[in-house]
Amino acid sequence: MPTVSAQGKIMTCEAGANLRRVLLAHGVDLYNGQAGMIDCRGLGTCRLTIAIARCA
Repeated sequence: MPTVSAQGKIMTCEAGANLRRVLLAHGVDLYNGQAGMIDCRGLGTCRLTIAIARCA
């Protein structure tokens, strides 16, 4: 089962899970500063970048 680490939290998820949804489900803040005001709801227009995702 893949392991995701973000903002000091370590969580597991199903292989192939939507990373954005996994992070939100575990209370991880996806935005810096006021960027949440232009939240694109996962469409990619707000340029949210996930740098690294590794499977354990």
